[in-house]
Formats: sequence, structure tokens, C-alpha cells
Amino acid sequence: MPGMDTKCNAELHIDDDHDDNFATMRCQLDKGHAGLHREEYSHRSSGTVVITWENDERAPVLRDAAGRQLQVGDRVRVGSTDVRGHVLMLHALKGVWVRHKGGGSSWYDASELLSDEP
Repeated sequence: MPGMDTKCNAELHIDDDHDDNFATMRCQLDKGHAGLHREEYSHRSSGTVVITWENDERAPVLRDAAGRQLQVGDRVRVGSTDVRGHVLMLHALKGVWVRHKGGGSSWYDASELLSDEP
């Protein structure tokens, strides 16, 4: 995308109430701007939509309990339990959403997880 390196690009992640989709907003203001982050876009039926937010939710580097970096798609298990799944989303609050093998998903602190190698 042109100009991405000159823009703030702070992120806001919006989950839906059914836990099956999410959207990512990216700040379109210049790097180093003052005040709230902002994204503006044209909605097909509502016209111009402006979203503002305070905190950047870009995912930090998260590591599992053994110190390995976690990434979306990694196979993980919760400590020494039989709870296993795949990382769906890394979150700025130092946790991850994990989709379980049998369906559904849960939030875990990254320090609770271990890589689950095949």
C-alpha cells in the first residue's frame, strides 16, 4: 500500500458478538500525530464512517512458556493439559485467542501456552 511507511498504522481490532469474525482498523494519520488514532472510509449504505480510538492494539512479540515466539497458526497446548489448538489471533494485551481442536475458541495468557509440535 502506498504511503504505509509515513502513516501511523496503529491498529484497533473489533470482534463481532458471535466470535467468528473480526475487523482491523488502521490509523490513517501521519506518524507522530497528536490525539486519537483515526480511520475513515466510505460505507456502501451509510456514507462516510469515521472511527477514532486511543490505544494501539498492534500485537507485540508474544512468547510461550518456553520462550518460543508465538505466531498466528501455531499449534499450541495449554501447559501440560490436553487442551490443544491453533493460535487465531495475537492480542496487544499479551494474550492469544486459540481455536480448540473440537471447536470453539478461548483466550489465554501467552505464558500458559507451549508449542505443540507434530
